[in-house]
Amino acid sequence: MKIIVVDDEFAALNTFLYHVIDKYDIEIKMFMKNPLDSIEYTQKHKVDAAFLDINLLDVDGIDLAEKLIHIQPDILIVFISGYAFDKEEINKRVGQNLLGFCNKPYKPEILDKYMLKILNAKNRPVINIKTFGAFNIFLNDRPILFLSSKSQELLALLVDRNGATVTMGEAICSL
Repeated sequence: MKIIVVDDEFAALNTFLYHVIDKYDIEIKMFMKNPLDSIEYTQKHKVDAAFLDINLLDVDGIDLAEKLIHIQPDILIVFISGYAFDKEEINKRVGQNLLGFCNKPYKPEILDKYMLKILNAKNRPVINIKTFGAFNIFLNDRPILFLSSKSQELLALLVDRNGATVTMGEAICSL
């Protein structure tokens, strides 16, 4: 998993690194002197999450987040700041990519919370259900094999009902 951290304060980058360096199986790329280099990096590498300072010298952290999201629509964003900011406005601009906010100075338990959220979000299985033609279920693009055709038919019935109640009699008649 790759994470970028963009902050114009050396002490903040150092503290971040100190808290996460040996705890997680991640690759971290940090940007301090030129935050816009993170855009070029993101164009060339798959990045799972970005920790962005809101108040950067050369660019607004929220604008930077929007550019990163444009490049990689599934990137997760955590904003870091030591100043007050408008969470509602940021949420409108960043939307579903916003994972949360982390205040400076960093608290290890807050960083841990976001790191675990990122790990969980990126390791979730992807389930696809094909309902036209033959009924099939795929887990991470691999078909799930059923022990019996009846169990597959029962699951197809439940999927077809979209959460509605199915009585035992209805299931028996359908199968």
